[in-house]
Amino acid sequence: MNNEDNRRYGFICLWRSLTNGWRLSPVVTSEPACKGFAWIDLLTLARHKSGMVNQIKLNPGDILTSKVKLAQRWNRDRKWVIRMLKNLEKNGEVTQQTTTHYTLISICNWEDYQFTPERVVQIMTQPVGQPVGQPVSRPAHTYNNVNKEIKKKEEEEIFLSFEEKEKARKKKYLLFLEKEKEKERRTSPDGMTFEERKKRDEILRAKMEAGRERQMQKEGLKH
Repeated sequence: MNNEDNRRYGFICLWRSLTNGWRLSPVVTSEPACKGFAWIDLLTLARHKSGMVNQIKLNPGDILTSKVKLAQRWNRDRKWVIRMLKNLEKNGEVTQQTTTHYTLISICNWEDYQFTPERVVQIMTQPVGQPVGQPVSRPAHTYNNVNKEIKKKEEEEIFLSFEEKEKARKKKYLLFLEKEKEKERRTSPDGMTFEERKKRDEILRAKMEAGRERQMQKEGLKH
């Protein structure tokens, strides 16, 4: 990954399930995967935390698979997969260890693909030509500007949690319903919506029933 290009073009977030949807689509499975899709697919297949699989220690960014499985997944032959992985290895994107039983692929600089507000701000504010993570000498007011930028980015919608997005969506939907009710009130002869009219009628019926019961009780007492 080129951090200068990252600063210039920005980023998007991808769910890991995205490539599964593509892979299972009849339109996609009928065609061989391109190199771009294969690379994104590898990123979504990589582990996000350490663990043990078949007594093999795996780190974040590792993929335990085989070239046969990848060939089937990408609708390609095994030779194409070998060339693809060699090119990625040559470009410094991955490293690989191959045995007779499995292929262990490791994404290089895996932390660069992880989405955190701090990491994004670090990349976006690092001077051009200076490696990300290297201390930067800035005046005090610049640090304040960076802190303000962090706060601003954290407040943007891209950093909202799923629950907050759901709340925002529900609030927007409720506002839409209220506008529709207001339209209905303006066009209604009595200035009420159907639901309001229905609720009013239910209250009136309940009052009438209660009145009849009281009347019956009074008549019973007289007799």
